[in-house]
Amino acid sequence: MLFVQTKAFRPLPIRQASLSYPLTGVRLRPGLWSACENRAGLTGYLPFTLKQVAGNYAIDVCLDSKYNSIKGQTLLSINGISRKELVQKCALATTGFPEQRTATALRQFGYLYPWASKLKTTFLLKTNNGKSFNITGITLKEWDNYLAIKANKADCEERFSYTRHNDAGYINACSFDVKPKGKYSLDSIKHKIDGIFRQIKQDGVNKLVIDISHNEGGNSSVGDYLISYIYGKPYMDYQTNWKRSDEYLQLLKSWGIENPSYAAEPVGKVLRYPSEQVNPEIVPNTFSGKVIIVIGPATFSSALSFATLIRDNHIAKLIGQTPVNGHPNGFGEMYYTNLPHTQIFVRFGVKEHIRPAGKISDNNLRPDVALTESQMMDIDKLVRQNY
Repeated sequence: MLFVQTKAFRPLPIRQASLSYPLTGVRLRPGLWSACENRAGLTGYLPFTLKQVAGNYAIDVCLDSKYNSIKGQTLLSINGISRKELVQKCALATTGFPEQRTATALRQFGYLYPWASKLKTTFLLKTNNGKSFNITGITLKEWDNYLAIKANKADCEERFSYTRHNDAGYINACSFDVKPKGKYSLDSIKHKIDGIFRQIKQDGVNKLVIDISHNEGGNSSVGDYLISYIYGKPYMDYQTNWKRSDEYLQLLKSWGIENPSYAAEPVGKVLRYPSEQVNPEIVPNTFSGKVIIVIGPATFSSALSFATLIRDNHIAKLIGQTPVNGHPNGFGEMYYTNLPHTQIFVRFGVKEHIRPAGKISDNNLRPDVALTESQMMDIDKLVRQNY
């Protein structure tokens, strides 16, 4: 069951009761949030994001440059309301698992702030060190522009890059994203990986660190291809549960996808696909030395699945920090629609993906060796360390 509360702002706060599939997105379609559009010029939005530092919340990105001086300040309260209460209320305006909601609330704190407090245009910030700051807000349009730039920002131009550190190699696998053609097509990315491992063999390194700590996923075939270079034995893949529905069948057909076996099953049946053995591709210049995988809070989607396969099949050691935006067991294959009466847009996963190790009580991917943020940023030391 899904409860949606509507107001004049975006996005819509929700809470989940007995949902078969976790909701991943909910919003009003254009034309239904005219009240929000009318308020787009009001300066009722805080001009910054937050990040968690040693159990506290510190100001991170400032959308208004005149407030750059407050960056790094640890918040105590805003307009008399405690930081904890504000973050908790902002998290209710997001979707996903509880820890995912908190992470989103921090990244979009100023944008979500109107859900947590009354609409105002000026704010009194108090910090842990006893300082006070008076600031003015920014508009919804400014936040929308920032979020659009953030979503489209090309932070990972090369997808894969390689550097040698004496007798060790470091691969920054910052994205598994694949495009239909061109530089980022699957064939092009595979060709890039081929070249990297050809260079690794020429360098004669005996240890390889593969960093996916900032990888938010993409095409799982990229991760599968990468495994082929570091592991030559068969390994176990994910198992999947998929509920048959006419609605999803029609969505598949609208994409030009035909699935006769799915269509032949009765509506409502849960189709169970067991974990199968995967044989790595035959590739040149495979690596036989020690392999270490770096994971982090941003590791997500197919990158998280890649690391989970590494862990459950005992392929390599994981170091870094626990991902916060996803879980080893979760849902994918998005279905989206507009609710028939309110026309509210909703999106949720229709396939349950279960890791090779099965369902375990702690549904998190924790590293074998936990690192601090500063340890993960020092790449040269990260590669040289004997984990």
